[in-house]
Amino acid sequence: MLKQEGGFPAGYDQSGKSLYYNTEHIYKPLSGWNSIFASRVLRFGQPSDIRLVGSTRIAHADQDREESLKEYIRTSFGIKQIPVYIFDDHNHALFAWYEALNEHKIEKGVNLLHFDDHPDSSIPERPLCSQSSSLQDIADYARSIWCDVFIEPALSSGLIQSVYWVNYRKNWQNGKGQNMHRVSVIDTQASLSRDYTILRITNDLSLSPNVKFVPKRTIVDIDIDYFDSITDPNKENAEIERLREEMTHADVITIATSPGFISGERAIRLANELLRN
Repeated sequence: MLKQEGGFPAGYDQSGKSLYYNTEHIYKPLSGWNSIFASRVLRFGQPSDIRLVGSTRIAHADQDREESLKEYIRTSFGIKQIPVYIFDDHNHALFAWYEALNEHKIEKGVNLLHFDDHPDSSIPERPLCSQSSSLQDIADYARSIWCDVFIEPALSSGLIQSVYWVNYRKNWQNGKGQNMHRVSVIDTQASLSRDYTILRITNDLSLSPNVKFVPKRTIVDIDIDYFDSITDPNKENAEIERLREEMTHADVITIATSPGFISGERAIRLANELLRN
């Protein structure tokens, strides 16, 4: 069941709609770009409730938004009923992580397994003051940042301790033939360096031996554009099963459909495959 005993968790009304993501927001970003951010209502539902918004002329990063989601869905996965959040733009995952922290699903110092075609390692224009921020403040902040800057605020605040970036397109391997190595992600303006652990994928490699899973210390974060370079249906199915296995170790799961980076219809199909019973 999606509902906890006595109804939905704190932060949701009796219909299961978020009190923090309860209206559509359209506004200009922090800097002087011409683009406009948009976010939708977040509510409890099922993967089958994921729908595209349809024709619109809202622009984000100079891309039309026809493939944005009509609404954001919170659901659950597996026999442990792991909380799952489905968004379009990836920046909203930051709110989900803090809500999971607030609900005691996770503790500070988590490992982040980041399945994505991009590192999403950019630096926000202003920091997240998480110590004095309410969930509403976190929601407002998450809506105001670019889709590739949501990890750094979680690192800086101590919510995330380690990032494991898995990129199917780039099956990197170091000179010693090992399955993982480190790469520094550097923002020269901020003079900030972060170590991301890159996990190389092989047909027989599970991520689990490389990542220490501790209760309440694991986030599995999936950008559906992870599948963008996979054109073979058999390889796609194999990756779906690999990710489903890793999802069983999670304490919270976030999924982004990433309009403009992968077909909306394909993104919805893949999200439903990942979350099937």
